[in-house]
Amino acid sequence: MEDLEELHDSSIQSIRIDFEKQIISIEVSIYNNETKDYYSICLTFYEVQNYKTNNIFINVLEELGIYTFDYKEYSGKKEVEFVILTGSGKQDININFECKYFKRELL
Repeated sequence: MEDLEELHDSSIQSIRIDFEKQIISIEVSIYNNETKDYYSICLTFYEVQNYKTNNIFINVLEELGIYTFDYKEYSGKKEVEFVILTGSGKQDININFECKYFKRELL
């Protein structure tokens, strides 16, 4: 399992969901405690299936952040769960899906 602990409490720059191509891409900005600077990565999930969420309404002016990210591997698939913070006093977004594989790219 790839170590993606860095995603916890990271700031979301963009989310792209393409149901036709079965792809979800999330670009995040992560703070590096050693260098005292930010770096960005893009996670792209391929062959997405069984997508579920409790809430999809997002105000484009809101600052979004990943509160938790977890995935488990089984039978050649990955079961993925994100909890996204949408701001003080607002409902979090829970996103769950399965995918065949994903790629982590440093931007």
